[in-house]
Amino acid sequence: MQEHIMEHNHVQCFNLVSEIVQGNLIVSQDIAVKVVNSTFFVSCNNPDNSSVVLTWSGPRGPLSHHTRPKVQTGSDGTRILFMSTTLEDSGKYVCTSSEKERAEFMLTVEAPLEFMDTAIEQKATEGSDALVRCEVRGGQRTWSYVDNEEITDPRIQIIGDGLLIHKANRKDSKIYICKAVQPNTGTIKERRIKLTIEREF
Repeated sequence: MQEHIMEHNHVQCFNLVSEIVQGNLIVSQDIAVKVVNSTFFVSCNNPDNSSVVLTWSGPRGPLSHHTRPKVQTGSDGTRILFMSTTLEDSGKYVCTSSEKERAEFMLTVEAPLEFMDTAIEQKATEGSDALVRCEVRGGQRTWSYVDNEEITDPRIQIIGDGLLIHKANRKDSKIYICKAVQPNTGTIKERRIKLTIEREF
């Protein structure tokens, strides 16, 4: 209950600060998380005074009809149009009026979540250090056995490009779950990797 009240108060404080900064300006959204190659727009307007002049600036300076992203004027105010977003588009965008009011929009662009160099069947030799390879681009990675069983074996270590099993034995022949998570977008992908430990001849 106390945690809920603290969160509610935090939201109230945030809204108060937002109103002080923005004045009468309204942006269609103040925060967005997109993946690479997204296309969308964000508009800014003053509903009480349509005659004010509105301009946008981004992380690399003023924006116009000739920049990327570019500025357009429409019935919903002055908008910035993002086409095929890149990682470099991430940052803060500020809408400013001729009456010195301002409103901000924060954009985060994430790389597509994908597995790299991750075969679904892998082999290692008994008695050697086995590497279950799983590399993830665009997110974080977690490991488990099937049925989300936690890996607690002290011989097993999570390293940069996979799961390292020290002195692997035949009992390590099983399916390992490599899960890729992108917290900002909520995207989750899973790769089931079958490891076979072969006898040393």
